[in-house]
Amino acid sequence: MAKSKKTENHNIDNQTLTLLDYNSSDYVNTTSLEYSMYTLDRAIPGIDGLKSSQRKAIFTLSKISGEIKTVSCAGKMISDGIYLHGDTSASGTLQNLASPVANNYPLIGKRGGFGTQVNSTPASARYTYVKKNKSTEMLVLRDADIIPMKENYDGTTFEPVHFLPIIPLSLFGNDSMSVGYKSTILPHKIEDIIDNCIRAIDKKPLKEMTPYYVSCGASDVVTKLDENKYEFYGKAEVIDASTVKVTGLPPNYSIEKFIEKLIKMSDDGEIRDYDNDSTDVIDITIKLPRGTSAKWSEMDVIEYFGINKKMTQHLTVLGENGKVKVYDTTMDLIKDFVDFRFKYYIKRYEKKLDDCAAEVRYKILIKECFDNDMIAKVKGFANRAEMVEFVKSLNAEIEATDENIQSIVNFPSYRWTQDNYQSVLQDIQDNLDLMDKYNELLSNHDLIWDIYKSELKELRKIDFTPKSDN
Repeated sequence: MAKSKKTENHNIDNQTLTLLDYNSSDYVNTTSLEYSMYTLDRAIPGIDGLKSSQRKAIFTLSKISGEIKTVSCAGKMISDGIYLHGDTSASGTLQNLASPVANNYPLIGKRGGFGTQVNSTPASARYTYVKKNKSTEMLVLRDADIIPMKENYDGTTFEPVHFLPIIPLSLFGNDSMSVGYKSTILPHKIEDIIDNCIRAIDKKPLKEMTPYYVSCGASDVVTKLDENKYEFYGKAEVIDASTVKVTGLPPNYSIEKFIEKLIKMSDDGEIRDYDNDSTDVIDITIKLPRGTSAKWSEMDVIEYFGINKKMTQHLTVLGENGKVKVYDTTMDLIKDFVDFRFKYYIKRYEKKLDDCAAEVRYKILIKECFDNDMIAKVKGFANRAEMVEFVKSLNAEIEATDENIQSIVNFPSYRWTQDNYQSVLQDIQDNLDLMDKYNELLSNHDLIWDIYKSELKELRKIDFTPKSDN
């Protein structure tokens, strides 16, 4: 009988058996967490209402003047070092952002075929164009100078942590899933969203909002079945006692599926015939057995053909801190968003105050140069270094920046005139007046809340419904 080998224990701690400066367990835990957060960021909308790929696409477009081919913009997302998943995926993101069928309110402009109610598939990205437009500027790219930025995946450039819209764009609609989480946010009317944001600012009760699908041709009529559960309907009309017309389908109900149903109903004798005249919108005339629709209403047509759909809303988003948050109601989401966004209104005026203070220091240094006879001395300096030292000597207590000093040194001789001196004095006073204004705002936040509310009211006046090409 063979003897079993004796197992020797050298008291080696497996966790320390590594050439790295961290142990394997920590590495696995850390990378697993990072991957989980990465997949969440890709699938779940952030505090600005955008998923990571959408944010990258809009950031890329924000730096492009005019329109660009969809495939070229996708390539730029990749070449700029902010997107890793190939040009097909990037093009798909851009197409979805521009689609008048996928969105009640597309966030970017377009030219070319981006889908219709009849055929939602967009044309090839090689033949279509995208651009930033009024919707991009007014809904997404607000307060661009204080948008928080982060390094990209390899530290070679920067991209937004999130944008700063003044309404929660997540309520424009989202349908996605990540490991452990589902985010199905039904689209709502922008007017309803804005009105509830204003109510949140005024500390008034928010009103319940009804989901709204206009892009796919669904009916405005929506039935609430339970909390966050709704039933949507297509659109139809009764032509006569034996003829009806279907002019819209509920969300996520394709025309192909409906035609298949009509064929089966024809085989079963439930309808006599149908004519599909749909082009960009649904237009299907259906012949019924004689007298069938004599006393029908639109809802009778909808029920007979089953063009209704029940949907459940899952209000899952990533909060400002990147953590998943699930809301019970859209009203709760709006309240949280308004509080988040208000903090950046404060940052707006803090930055404006800092910018004015920096401009005052710069102009005071120019004034000091004038007061110390710069007009006469400017041509007498032996070299540039001597001129720099002279300006620096005047800056000891002013504390303007090195860039300010270099700017002054680079002034052409004609800038050192009495007329320009008076202009500098006026600039100083104008900026001091602005500083008083910003200090007043920052000392009384009610005034800033009023500004937020007024900007929401201005936003409400704008028509964001998609045009043919915009």
